[in-house]
Amino acid sequence: TRTATLGLDPATGDTRWRTAHADPELFAGRPVVHDDVAYVPAGLSLLALDVDDGGERWQHTTGLETTTTPAVTDDAVYYGDADTNLY
Repeated sequence: TRTATLGLDPATGDTRWRTAHADPELFAGRPVVHDDVAYVPAGLSLLALDVDDGGERWQHTTGLETTTTPAVTDDAVYYGDADTNLY
């Protein structure tokens, strides 16, 4: 099985885009949107997705599950991981 992040039209609720992720059991934190980027904890990674089309801007991968909701400022993204590090 696969999980996905969906971009929904705020006016209609229709799906605008869908991005599949390979690790269905590891959605631990909640996505956060900041400046047209959705930061999505997904398995062993934090994904940065473009909110307009779902395109991946970047991915940061560690060795263990991404366990927290990211905190985003204008110049940094912070998140915790099961390896007990704050990135």
